[in-house]
Amino acid sequence: MGGFVYAAFLFFRTIILGAEVPGYASMMVVILVLGGVQVLSLGVLGEYLGRMFTEVQQRPIYLIDEVIDASRAAPAARERETW
Repeated sequence: MGGFVYAAFLFFRTIILGAEVPGYASMMVVILVLGGVQVLSLGVLGEYLGRMFTEVQQRPIYLIDEVIDASRAAPAARERETW
């Protein structure tokens, strides 16, 4: 946003005063606009990662997929122990 405001300022200053260093305005506008886009992108990425982090914190450490009844599993375990 600031880059676009500065671009408008430089444009009107160049039109009104007429004396400007060649290449300065375009170089500054490009640097400021690209810097603003980078900061905006980092902000969006940071917001995404922050929300993902808080979502992951609310989940359990592990999930139990299946509960096996101990009375049914015991005969198979006893057969292996006799070997």
